[in-house]
Amino acid sequence: MIKENQRLLNQLHVISDGVLVFASMMIAYFIRFYVFSGIEGVPFAYYVYLGLLAVVLCLISYGMAGLYSSYRAIRFHREAARFLCANTLDTMALTSVLFVFRLEHMSRWTLVFFFLVSSFLLLSKRAAMRILLRRYRRMGYNQKHVVLVGDGPMAETYLKRVTADRNLGFQVDGYVSDSLTWKELANLGRYDQLEQVLDSLVPDEVVVAVRAADE
Repeated sequence: MIKENQRLLNQLHVISDGVLVFASMMIAYFIRFYVFSGIEGVPFAYYVYLGLLAVVLCLISYGMAGLYSSYRAIRFHREAARFLCANTLDTMALTSVLFVFRLEHMSRWTLVFFFLVSSFLLLSKRAAMRILLRRYRRMGYNQKHVVLVGDGPMAETYLKRVTADRNLGFQVDGYVSDSLTWKELANLGRYDQLEQVLDSLVPDEVVVAVRAADE
């Protein structure tokens, strides 16, 4: 179920990004020519086409930058930095398109405003999504079920982290080990039973943290 929800969330994430990118170009056009009373050198339709090109370009670059991957365990400032790098490159690419196709009458200031508006809107959306998802995870929804393989120091560190921070949304269903290390966590079986355990539970993630002596 979590995988289906994640897939649907990612699809909505991509679609909303596309809508916001196009809206950013239209808002940038309005700012340039109506707020600052600029002189239009080309018809409005040119900026509509530029907005559609920006949608395609940005969605591809965001995907290549990994912005549609899971960010449960990654801080917002790292996601924001990656987004701003991608958005900067996209704006530079759009500016290059105007030079290559000799569209010198199209406003470069519109692209400056596009960068500012799109950065604000899309980062705000990502921040709002994080707040909303973390709220639901604290309530017990949208949890990723995890099977922990091993019972060493690395496994204990991982278990303490996900237990202490419910915002991450990880639910450890149990651990696989030849030893009964933790009373508070279910032992799902021995190492030689790992395949049967995974077939039975079908977890969303498997975290391997085996001691060196057990390898």
